[in-house]
Amino acid sequence: MAYTKREREEHIAFWGTIKQFLTSKWLYVAVGILAIALRVVVTMLFNFYFAIPVFFNMSTEAIIGMFSSPQYLSFIGNSLGLIGFGAFVAEIAFWNTIQGTIDVYVSWIISIAVLRRIPSLVKK
Repeated sequence: MAYTKREREEHIAFWGTIKQFLTSKWLYVAVGILAIALRVVVTMLFNFYFAIPVFFNMSTEAIIGMFSSPQYLSFIGNSLGLIGFGAFVAEIAFWNTIQGTIDVYVSWIISIAVLRRIPSLVKK
């Protein structure tokens, strides 16, 4: 498929903007922190009101009861001495923060590698 001159310029401008975003470390870190915080909130709500009740056939009261028992908590809930809803929040927030951090930095590494190996993507 042949591109028009305008389409090529738009494509180059788009990748130039992406490169500027990826090379601005402070902006990337700020957006990454915002994305992880949003991920934590969404997964907390999703797990509490949909995933756990549907897949494990548990009511919200049963979920709180499960997180009130130390035998079901990981080291996060146990080390902080949390039980009930506080333990649920801490567990979900901790594990999703770990996964979100991995996602953000692996995507950053891949993006930088692609931009370095295909310099024609960047506006000259």
